[in-house]
Amino acid sequence: MENGKCECWKGKGKMKIMEKLGTVENRKWKGRFMEFQDKFGAMIFVLASCVMLLFFYNYSKDIFIGISGEKGPAREVFLEDGAAVEQEFRGEGETLMGISIRFGVHTGGNGRVHVQLSENGEPLEGWNCMAGELEDGGYRGFPFHTVREMKKDAVYKLSITGESEKGNGASSSLAGESGKGLGVSVWLTEEPNGSIFANGEPLGGYALCWQQTYMEVGLKNGVRLGAAILFLAVGLAVLYKVDEKKLMSGILAALGAVYFWMCPLGMAPDETNHFYRAYEVSCGGWASQHMGEDGVGGNYLPAALQDYHNPNAEIDTEDIAELHYGNTALYAPVSYLPQAVGIRIARMFTGNVVKIFYAGRLGGFLASMLLCLWAIYLMPFGKKILFLVMAFPMSMQEMASLAPDGFTIALSMAFLAYIFRIRCRKEAIGKKEMVLVGLMGIVIALCKIVYVVLLLLVFLLPREKFTGKKQAMLFQFGIPGAAFAMNLIWLKISAGYLIEFMPGVSSREQVKYVLGDLPNYCVVVMKTLWMWGVDWVQCMVGRLLGALNVEISGIVWMGLLVMFVYEVCNCRQMAWKAGRKDWMVFIFIFLSGSALICTSIYVQWTAVASDTIAGVQGRYFTPILPCLAMAAVCGFHLREQKQGEAKIYQVYGSYFYMLLLMLHGITVLDVIHHYI
Repeated sequence: MENGKCECWKGKGKMKIMEKLGTVENRKWKGRFMEFQDKFGAMIFVLASCVMLLFFYNYSKDIFIGISGEKGPAREVFLEDGAAVEQEFRGEGETLMGISIRFGVHTGGNGRVHVQLSENGEPLEGWNCMAGELEDGGYRGFPFHTVREMKKDAVYKLSITGESEKGNGASSSLAGESGKGLGVSVWLTEEPNGSIFANGEPLGGYALCWQQTYMEVGLKNGVRLGAAILFLAVGLAVLYKVDEKKLMSGILAALGAVYFWMCPLGMAPDETNHFYRAYEVSCGGWASQHMGEDGVGGNYLPAALQDYHNPNAEIDTEDIAELHYGNTALYAPVSYLPQAVGIRIARMFTGNVVKIFYAGRLGGFLASMLLCLWAIYLMPFGKKILFLVMAFPMSMQEMASLAPDGFTIALSMAFLAYIFRIRCRKEAIGKKEMVLVGLMGIVIALCKIVYVVLLLLVFLLPREKFTGKKQAMLFQFGIPGAAFAMNLIWLKISAGYLIEFMPGVSSREQVKYVLGDLPNYCVVVMKTLWMWGVDWVQCMVGRLLGALNVEISGIVWMGLLVMFVYEVCNCRQMAWKAGRKDWMVFIFIFLSGSALICTSIYVQWTAVASDTIAGVQGRYFTPILPCLAMAAVCGFHLREQKQGEAKIYQVYGSYFYMLLLMLHGITVLDVIHHYI
């Protein structure tokens, strides 16, 4: 028995030990597998990031190539057989890839044209072409065999020689004569300091009609290096699992700085008029004056403000000009508060117009960026959705400009995130928070009255957040009511600046038309949406930047739109148990906000009884776009609650940020190429 017990005990003990060993072995292999999986995932991530960076580098290959402006032709000089048209110029350190010369081609003969470029008397480049290959009045390109730096103070000579096939002499060198023989002429442009020799005859005050194909080598290397550093920094942050809020904040700040540096002064729509209005506010002019016979909004401001592209322009308080900016005079002064603070500070230290302009931009940019970063930290869920809206190229451009739209977008994001944070926590809302919500809501509504609908987000807060039903009703109805009242006061003031800028526009008659036939106006809205809806979505993301004249590659807006839709569909959990009321609030805000946007444009900018709405831009919908996204998230949440299951979607996680960087890199390259 003892031996049996002993054997039994030994058997059971052995089994227990083997189970433990098996468990340890399983854990060991599981740990090794997880480690391999992490390393393999990291390798794939690094490889994908390198592919994206290489794509960016390849896309930038021809971006930094530009052509000097075309010069107007003033005189035509015919080439004589064996003679040359010569022009000397000094290098300025630019990097050239080739030149183009404007020729004239006439009947009466054929021949060969030889073009020679020399440096300090030594041949540098040479080209030959037949006269029949030239286009009359067109530019013929002559590419260099290699990219060449035009050395500073070096003397370069460009010689154009004609050679007739028969070698029988040629015609007179003066323009307007027939040009027998070679039948080729060279066009000259007027240039006060120009000096050219045409077939041995000196011609003062003229220069060749030519263009230079140049490359911005320094800019190219700087942009590529900056992109590599940003890719590396973000890639390391992802691999080392840096907190996502910090990662988003860093990327947003870096992209904002890039757009601030990249966008030239006056790039954003109506930025010149925004500059005048912001300067007026910085001087204490909370309301504009009525100027001219029409009473358009404007003021008497330093005339030098109009010369903001000139780096040497200085403000002279004695030199005052009557400036008109009726469209921006409609904006409440609080819209320009950040820009005005920046301008006011700059005016204490300098009178340079360019520096003052940039100071105004910096004030608006810092305020918008701080609000965006605050919103990211406050948002309890769906951070990537909010982050993507902030990171749209159009949003970034507006934040980096003097336009108040960037500040409005950022404040709207912060307001939504703050309401969500209060809704999710257990504590009740305090008096200071009520005041802050009220101030934010009033400022949003004053920026543009159409966004007063965002204040309805306060109805997401349950009664339990307040000390009683009375306080809840006073808060939820009082804040939108106060904001609406403030807007009515400002509308009463700004109505005097509401001048009909477009032909056939009459706000009063348009209001009567809409109210008199609401069904027909609904048809107008639907027709406009059918015609321009896709264009609004594209432009809201950033298909057209600048004054809607800088076209961005389609891969940017399509990529960002797909990312946005994916994030909305992938955000399957809300920070609170959503109800149908929440969904209805989100939907109502978006639809009523869209209706207000369309109606305001129809009343102020569209001809009376027009069958479509003219002047709507996609960026107008950006502040209310998160509400549409949250409505979708809320709808998914309600559906899965009803079905009793939660669908899990695979996320692309870290690739999100690298893809975002690549798309913004393409945007930056397209903008640079437009202005080179």
